[in-house]
Amino acid sequence: MNLRELVRTKLNEGLTQRELAARVGVSQGTINNILADVYPQKLQVLERFAQFFGIDLSKILSTQHRQFPTVNETVSVYKRTSSQPTSTSKKVPILTYTQAGTLQKRGALPPHQSIQDYVEADLPGTNNFALRVSGNEMEPEFQEGDIIVVNPDIQPRPNEFVIATLPKHGSETVLLRQLRKVGTTYFLHSLNPTYQDIPLQKKHRTVGKVVLKQKYY
Repeated sequence: MNLRELVRTKLNEGLTQRELAARVGVSQGTINNILADVYPQKLQVLERFAQFFGIDLSKILSTQHRQFPTVNETVSVYKRTSSQPTSTSKKVPILTYTQAGTLQKRGALPPHQSIQDYVEADLPGTNNFALRVSGNEMEPEFQEGDIIVVNPDIQPRPNEFVIATLPKHGSETVLLRQLRKVGTTYFLHSLNPTYQDIPLQKKHRTVGKVVLKQKYY
């Protein structure tokens, strides 16, 4: 249930918009905006709604913007190959998550001899790389086994899908997430509501933007 539905439920119970606004601690205009699908951008305002409805803030953030950005999608099964790509083949190397985590440090793709598989993707960019989706954090949009292609040269914008790194125990954890922005705060958002959003801090890095998804069957 998203914030608009929560507000409508309270109004259907008999509260007026003015009464609900007073109880939450916001203006009546905020209630009107939510009913029109225009949501607050200040995190402290969303926190007031979370406290009033007795739910975690992450649940409000996860349902606040349900429209997802367009990601190019094909239904082709990727071809496993150990051959090196030619200049005309448009084959993109499939990296491991460890390789993706160190990519930004080197500023270049790993050498061909360290890459075992490629995926065909006719996309602009010379540093594109692919990853196999692991885990269920981005279901239902991304299923485990799907192939995503990432362009590390594109600066991602809010609501786009990204690959990000988080330092952990001296190494880097690589995650597929949706980049969200509330006010001036950025979050790494999981589409699966069982996982909490991660506030984006300076120690975190976005490696690149997801520009293609290939379903795996």
